[in-house]
Amino acid sequence: MERRTGTNAFAQVTWTGADATSLVDSPLVSGSYDYRVYAFNVAGSSAYSNTASAQTPSADLTAPTVSFLSPTAGALVSGRVTVQVTAKDNVAVASLRFLVDGVTQCQATASSLTCAWNTRKAPGAHTLKAVAADAAGNQGTTTITVTVRR
Repeated sequence: MERRTGTNAFAQVTWTGADATSLVDSPLVSGSYDYRVYAFNVAGSSAYSNTASAQTPSADLTAPTVSFLSPTAGALVSGRVTVQVTAKDNVAVASLRFLVDGVTQCQATASSLTCAWNTRKAPGAHTLKAVAADAAGNQGTTTITVTVRR
């Protein structure tokens, strides 16, 4: 099996057995690749196969951005608080979590999240954190502090 990129010359990638029907060629950088096969048998060898092309996707290195819609940073809250979080990503948001003082309160597999936070037994200052992840494993976070009044 031979491979080339762009207009470069073909170069051997590997040898395979006679029964091989597929091959994993990795790791590859983002780009376009051409492949061809040259077979050998007891009588000699064959001509090159037709060229097959493949395109590898660009690596997703961009973390999602996360925002609290409510409550706002520095807010004074009490009772049942509706927490709204949204996230954006250059490809897609895979998951979104809301945490209070490091403990997950709710999560979703979407780019927005709404949940109720019961503050009745939690007076004082609290750190609210939202964490969004994309399918590539990139994570974005945002943190705010709110105060729960008695």
